[in-house]
Amino acid sequence: MKFLSIVRIIIIFSLLVTISLQAQKTKKGKQKQKPATKTTLVKEKPQVTEKKENKEDIGLAVKTEEPVAIEEKPTIVENEKPTPVKEESSKVTTATEKVEVASPPAKAGEVVNPITFNQYFSNDIWFRGFSVLGNKLSQRDNMAYNSIPQAWNVVTGVAYNPTENFSIGMNVYSPTAHRANRDNDYYMQTAPGDKTDFSQKYLESAQSGNPSILINDALTRDKANPKDPTSIQMRKEKNGLKDIFDASFTYKYNTRFGKVITGAYIANNDNYNVTLGELVTGLEFPFLKALSPTYTSYYRVTSEGGGGGNGTSNHRLSISHKFFADKEFNITANLAAGYQYHTNLSDYRSGVSDITPKLQFNYGGMYFSVLDMIRPDSSIWDTSSGFGSAGVYKDTNRRDGRVEDPSKVHGLQNQLVVNSITKGVDDYSAMNSGADPNGYGREAIKAHLVQNYQQQKFVHHIFHFTVGFSFKF
Repeated sequence: MKFLSIVRIIIIFSLLVTISLQAQKTKKGKQKQKPATKTTLVKEKPQVTEKKENKEDIGLAVKTEEPVAIEEKPTIVENEKPTPVKEESSKVTTATEKVEVASPPAKAGEVVNPITFNQYFSNDIWFRGFSVLGNKLSQRDNMAYNSIPQAWNVVTGVAYNPTENFSIGMNVYSPTAHRANRDNDYYMQTAPGDKTDFSQKYLESAQSGNPSILINDALTRDKANPKDPTSIQMRKEKNGLKDIFDASFTYKYNTRFGKVITGAYIANNDNYNVTLGELVTGLEFPFLKALSPTYTSYYRVTSEGGGGGNGTSNHRLSISHKFFADKEFNITANLAAGYQYHTNLSDYRSGVSDITPKLQFNYGGMYFSVLDMIRPDSSIWDTSSGFGSAGVYKDTNRRDGRVEDPSKVHGLQNQLVVNSITKGVDDYSAMNSGADPNGYGREAIKAHLVQNYQQQKFVHHIFHFTVGFSFKF
């Protein structure tokens, strides 16, 4: 591609030099040529005029004419218009006009600079109401979810638009930090990824000062394959932030109803073990062109995870307008809203996924943008599959606007708080056993108190900041 760009520059430079030389020759020819500007009386004496070939002309194919005799009687010769001469390019010009050598015109619909390179730095990746890297970072580092994620990443993208209606785009999202694995569940385990947690026995041994509690539990939990007590320790999980790749293919058809959008979207996200594939359809409406109203729908067709996401779809409406479009510094305002039809086949929830206003400031090829990803309907996100279920009790209330808080789930400190809550409820129930003979009330109180400690309010606003540049070639 670089070689083709160099060839293109050489051709353009050669054309400019040729045009300049030809313009100079034309100017000299005009100075030597004296056009007839006055009405003259021709004498009776026969005269012969001869039209000589202008050797300094610019290559027009004009032949030298034979001598022509003028009649003897006086004749008034008025100003005559120059004789039209046709160029090889079929453009009609004259010997006294300035001849312009134009480059071949572009074909209809052809884009002059079809390739766009884009790169920007952002604090998160937002995707239809979901904080892709922000949520993952909170779970990795045991931090509460917040409105301004710190999952900084560099996005590198290339778009190819050979025609006005066809485009191909590819992007790679590369986290700049937090890529290494770390221990975030603080389980006392015998091997990485082992779900057998000896933390409770370890805590009991530490509180009682009797190490045999941990040793005996390790030896007797699996009698067929007893664990070595010395191997019990905290180990790293595979939770480092990973690169994400996506690509889109789009073709638009011009119709009297507007531009019909067709295409496909694919994405590979190892952070969630997802390979996403969608069919894309939509319409760019022919009215209110200053706002560019567009409807786009994405239909899930891939079958990863046992096909749990098949049949789901997201439908989006967007408008945008560029202020000071003819200036080097301009501002683009955009507003998009999405409706999610079924989150997945297990939760099977539908609702407004996001309402996202965005403001972008452009100066030449540089830009800075800020957007607010508003999530008005927490019920489609308030699920165990969306925010995990590592707490003591699974989140089953989809209407309370509360989700699991990663900072209150793992670790010996949190385990000590949970133990204190459950022990306090058990002690109180033991003193009032007659009021709750079956213990149902006791378990309900435990669940309520523990969830109140391990959960947080759902974050309705997430802000994304972007700074980057782009250029065409």
